[in-house]
Amino acid sequence: MTQESEMDELELALKRLEVEKMRADVDQARLAWWKRPGYLGGMAPIVLAVVGLVTAWANGYFDTQRTQLANEIAALEGERDALNAKVADAQRAIDAGYLQAKLAAFDADYAIGHFEAFSEQADEMKGPLSLQLVDLPEVPSSLGLPAFARAAETTLLKELKKQRDVLQEKNVFFQNLQALLEQQQMVGEVTKEAVTNVLDQLEQIEATPWVKALETDPMLSAQRRFRAPDGRIFDLASWDWVEG
Repeated sequence: MTQESEMDELELALKRLEVEKMRADVDQARLAWWKRPGYLGGMAPIVLAVVGLVTAWANGYFDTQRTQLANEIAALEGERDALNAKVADAQRAIDAGYLQAKLAAFDADYAIGHFEAFSEQADEMKGPLSLQLVDLPEVPSSLGLPAFARAAETTLLKELKKQRDVLQEKNVFFQNLQALLEQQQMVGEVTKEAVTNVLDQLEQIEATPWVKALETDPMLSAQRRFRAPDGRIFDLASWDWVEG
């Protein structure tokens, strides 16, 4: 190969490179400005800086949100505990009121039992009491005795009047006793009905089941205590189980 032919080949290769470069420039010119290598190369440091800043901000933001959420959860848990405590206090007040009413109803019912026994005795007493009532005799103003017997007449009339007054006081006493017996019987009947109503209303109170299961008796009632189905003794004053 001669020197001239080598020069021709070099020139041809150079022209090809120039054409390729021109094509690359044209293709580059056709790209959007933000896709050009120069722009991307210049923007890369800025993008990296922004990404780093956003990442740091995001981490801080989520840390803040996480802390805030934890605080809100803690506050809600505190409110829940406070609400539960209020509900427990309210339920205890209901239970205490229920037991106090149950004690009062038991004491009244126990007393009514004696009333009923007394009422039976009162019914038995009414007949004899009515027999004790007597008709009051009329005391005349004069017996029509002669003048010489006026002193004796006056004395006799005074005694008759005293006897009549005694009989009248006796009648008043037995009448008052009858009225008292009838009044006590009526009070016993009214009280019995009232206690029955209280016992019915107690069943409507939403007391705790274990509280409703408590029962009492005359000895425990005097101590304001109750007995559970399992035999344990509950003291109302201390609101705790005690030794029987």
